[in-house]
Amino acid sequence: MLAGPVKSWNPLAALEIPWAWRSVVWPTRGEAGRIAMLTAQIRKGSTSPVVASVAARALRQGGAVPRDYTGHARILHGWVQRNILFLHEGGERFTDAERVLFSGAGDCDCQVIALGSLLGSIRLDARPVVLRRNGRGYHVFAEVKLPPRSPVFRWVPAETSIPVPFGWDPRNAGPREIAAFL
Repeated sequence: MLAGPVKSWNPLAALEIPWAWRSVVWPTRGEAGRIAMLTAQIRKGSTSPVVASVAARALRQGGAVPRDYTGHARILHGWVQRNILFLHEGGERFTDAERVLFSGAGDCDCQVIALGSLLGSIRLDARPVVLRRNGRGYHVFAEVKLPPRSPVFRWVPAETSIPVPFGWDPRNAGPREIAAFL
């Protein structure tokens, strides 16, 4: 409990905390377990003041217009593509949005957690989608619900691990395109 109001806040102070990567044991086999774990991390990151600060800064720098929800999603999608370097992991490491943002790198599930949390911090819903081809390898990308809080909406794909436009759907990609990121 705080004794009084916070006089100054430094989001970089979190870098001084020792971080530990840990291997993940998925609670259930297959896509359902992965989706449950990713969804929980996205929800957790959506409430982080650090994530909200990064989202606000990215939107201001990207020239966001108030209440342009598609524009906000497009700006944050592009920000993750440019600022979170895609790196393959040796074994599955599962981390939270703050750590992905601080490290500036991660694999596809790390990027989904970062993007989903950034979107969630501004009240845009995102969900992870697991893509599996030929029984081996998997890839995760996000979908964004647009417009938010509307009975009539659609889920827009947001692939961040390769330089593609917002709305490009990896499910419709050909075998050569899939091989590039699986």
